[in-house]
This record gives sequence, structure tokens and C-alpha cells, in this order.
Amino acid sequence: MVYGDSHRVQNETDPVDTSLPDKSRRLIQEQRVLQSPDVIGTVVRPGWVYGKRQGGWLANWWFKTSDVEIFGNPERAYSFVHADDLGEAYALIAEAPAGNVAGEVFNIVDNNRYNLRQVAAAASRAAGFTGEIKIRPSEADWEHYFDRTVLVDFNKAERLLGWRPRPLGFVDEIEKHYRSFKTVH
Repeated sequence: MVYGDSHRVQNETDPVDTSLPDKSRRLIQEQRVLQSPDVIGTVVRPGWVYGKRQGGWLANWWFKTSDVEIFGNPERAYSFVHADDLGEAYALIAEAPAGNVAGEVFNIVDNNRYNLRQVAAAASRAAGFTGEIKIRPSEADWEHYFDRTVLVDFNKAERLLGWRPRPLGFVDEIEKHYRSFKTVH
């Protein structure tokens, strides 16, 4: 979520959105890592991470059987990544020749482009929710910040690392993710 609101797919050369203080701090830290002479600095920018029994924001919001709600624009979309795919990308970076990764920024995301209405509907349906999903305006500052579309590509990671995400995404395997979530909640 470091890039600005855009309905076009962004890549590592697009500017980071520094409209919130935490993003300005993140950009400063990224530059410190990339410019340090003491480390082989590489920055990883993952999409929304899901899978491996972690709850995260997806599970906490929508693996519910009542009061399922979306704030803001339900058509906004984010790039996602499965925890296993993210782990594989980190391993490939760690094993890569320094010249391939030093000073590089990698987006690690999958190809899926689900909007929040699709994610909320699939997740709540998997949990047994049969009611109507409520949509309300963004109210809190943090809600306004997340009320945007941020889609990015992984072409650079594929080109330099040979990394590719699994073909199925969160919504495609929702039943499996819900069963996994229930084992720990």
C-alpha cells in the first residue's frame, strides 16, 4: 500500500504516496537500505498478505456470520499475495547473486484484481453469512487512506528472480482459506 490511488497497474518506478506520515517514514527507510554501503540492500513491497492460517485484515473483517460491512468505495481493489509466494520471493532474493538484487525494489503480488465487494462477498459466504453486506462512507482518517485502489505488477520480480505467484488467488480458494482460519480461531 505504498503507491497512490490509481486504476492503472503500477510498478516499482511509480512514486510512493507520502500523504501519510508512516509512508514518508517508510520511504526514508527504504532509501537508507538501498543506499547503504554496509548491506546488499533490497526492498520488498508485498501486496495484502493472506494464507497460512493468519487472520489478518481479511479474516477479521469478513470471515463473519453477521454485520459484514465495507467502508468507502466497494469497487476499490488491492493487489494480494499468498504467504507462501511471499516466502518464496524472499528465498529467491536471498539466494540471488548480489548484482541482481542490490539496490532493487520488488513488488511481490499476484495477478488477481479482486475488488472489495468480491472479497467481502466470497469471505462472508464461506463463513456462512447469508445477509446483505452493508456499505458505508469512510469516516476515520485511516479509512480514508485505505479507500483507494492500489494495483501493482510483479514483472520485475519475474524478470530478475524468476518468481511467479500461484495462479489461484484468495477468492478462488476461499473455502480452503476459511477452513484454515477456523483451525486457529
